[in-house]
Amino acid sequence: MMRFLPAGSAVWLLAHEMRMGLRGMEQQTSDGKKAKKGASQIALIGLAIFGGLVIAIGGLGLGFLAARFPLPQTPLVALIVTGGTLALFTLMLSQSINMSVQALFERRDLDLLLSSPLRPRVVLTVRAISIALVAVMLYAAIVTPFIVTASLLGRPEWLGLYVLLMAMAMVSTTFGIMLTLALFAAIGPRATRTVAQILAGVTGGLAFLASQMWN
Repeated sequence: MMRFLPAGSAVWLLAHEMRMGLRGMEQQTSDGKKAKKGASQIALIGLAIFGGLVIAIGGLGLGFLAARFPLPQTPLVALIVTGGTLALFTLMLSQSINMSVQALFERRDLDLLLSSPLRPRVVLTVRAISIALVAVMLYAAIVTPFIVTASLLGRPEWLGLYVLLMAMAMVSTTFGIMLTLALFAAIGPRATRTVAQILAGVTGGLAFLASQMWN
């Protein structure tokens, strides 16, 4: 795709940054080890397809229910939505810290870009936007079946969820970069990534405990 974009433009640089961000996430998933070939790759592809089908079918069902039965505006619903939003924001924040460590320190290409003909403001802005876009891609893909179904069945207000997700990604990226710079100055890049991973684990545990609160 990049070969169809003007080389050196902001859009070209954004596409490059997103590609590098996705590649960095893939390396984190594999924990720095080489991907195994053969049956393990087939199993991972099958698992990804199965997960995608589950998300699509579940999203279609939830979208149908949301269109038929509007969400009641009660204190309990508001509390659940607020808790879910805070948990999602914390996950985005930990992901933004991880990607900020890669983008600002581990890739070691920032000095080269800042010395290029591109303006430093453009380089840093594009890098921050790419972190936000990569952070929101997974969650936007998960909610797309639900949003599209609900919108087509007469509830277009659910399209605002995309705006909410993008706003959360931008805010989490801002805080993520600020925390990354502060943590890097205090404890170094390796410990900064460890802090982000611990934050993600604690958030996942708290989300699970919250889901069991009413059982």
